[in-house]
Amino acid sequence: MNNKIDKKNLFLLSLFLIVGFFLRVIYLYKFAPKDINIPSGDASGYHILALNLLEYNQLAYEKDKPTAHREPLYPLFLYFVYKFIGKNLNSARLIQVLINVLSISLIYFIAKNLFDKITGLISTAIASFWPNFIYYTAAVLRETVFTFLLLLSIFLLIKNIRNKTQFFIKQIILGILCALTALTNSIGIFIFLVILIYLLAIGFSFKKIFFILISFLFLYSFWVYRNYKIFGSLVLGSTNGGKTFWDGTDIIPFEIRGLPEERDFFERTDDYIIGVSIKNEVERDKFFYKKAINYYITYPEKFFILAIKKFLKFWRFLPHKGRIYGVNEKFMFIVGLIYVPIFVLFIIGLYMFFSKTFSHESFIILLPIICFCLIYSIFWSQIRYRIPIEPYIIILASYSLKSLFITKQFK
Repeated sequence: MNNKIDKKNLFLLSLFLIVGFFLRVIYLYKFAPKDINIPSGDASGYHILALNLLEYNQLAYEKDKPTAHREPLYPLFLYFVYKFIGKNLNSARLIQVLINVLSISLIYFIAKNLFDKITGLISTAIASFWPNFIYYTAAVLRETVFTFLLLLSIFLLIKNIRNKTQFFIKQIILGILCALTALTNSIGIFIFLVILIYLLAIGFSFKKIFFILISFLFLYSFWVYRNYKIFGSLVLGSTNGGKTFWDGTDIIPFEIRGLPEERDFFERTDDYIIGVSIKNEVERDKFFYKKAINYYITYPEKFFILAIKKFLKFWRFLPHKGRIYGVNEKFMFIVGLIYVPIFVLFIIGLYMFFSKTFSHESFIILLPIICFCLIYSIFWSQIRYRIPIEPYIIILASYSLKSLFITKQFK
């Protein structure tokens, strides 16, 4: 009987993954915007970095001007795609389709391990049709790769907690995966620290934590060393943090964010003009950090007010009106409504999570959500930044759906 159930689950899982794959391919070749700058001009920057890696072996926007403006892993990903498959942007996008399908399979296994098979299958079904995942696989942006690496790290974290052997290979792999995640997006450093604190809190072996930490530091140190050699300064993540932190103040009104007026406002703002004129990007980064910190020291109450605004912006359903996403606004509104029931089920799932007795393993699903909410409420937020935690939103929503509507006879 169990064998039949397993075969049925395998069939459904495979079906959802195949459907998800073809949905993404159809969208990519039939409907996705051709302009690389949609939905974000960041894509052009990643593309240029990858091309210069290919041509000059330099992570740079201009030849002989190496940069740490972006974390290195996503440009490296594009570099390998361009080198071995071709410089066609659709090649990178198609690989991202495959990566996203792998992410969907990881969603299943995480949900199955933390909850049950039914929750896993519901999560997979939702993720296969999830609009944000489909849309961003066709964007030359780091979110798809970062989401996959974070999911793989969380999955291996679960396996590490359940691992009773004294062999340290799983801890070494977890440390390496966490480093790769942080090398894609600097928030991964914060997530890694939270994971270490979590492992200490649950009484995880100090020896195993040591192997996780050492393997992380070993791989990540190559990036830190490279930056110190170039800039003569310690750059842990990227040199874009100060500008992002400064963007998070209301020096620039929220009302014009994403509109053409935003650029005009920037070009009339003294701090921006001075900041971008600083040639040394490490000093430029420090300049923007200093300006943002001074702003919050002068207006301390605004730190909390703006944190709430950024938190709400992070969780909104619809993109900022006026942004160019290459999709009809009415269609975007309809798609936005699709998120509503899932987010309602997610809130119910949170309630059920705290109202029932769960093992510490179940708390793992909240770690990325907590980290993202904290960091992006402090720095700067938009819907795109939420994508890497949407798998965990889907899993909790699926758990709610199963608990509320799936009766025992269907288990």
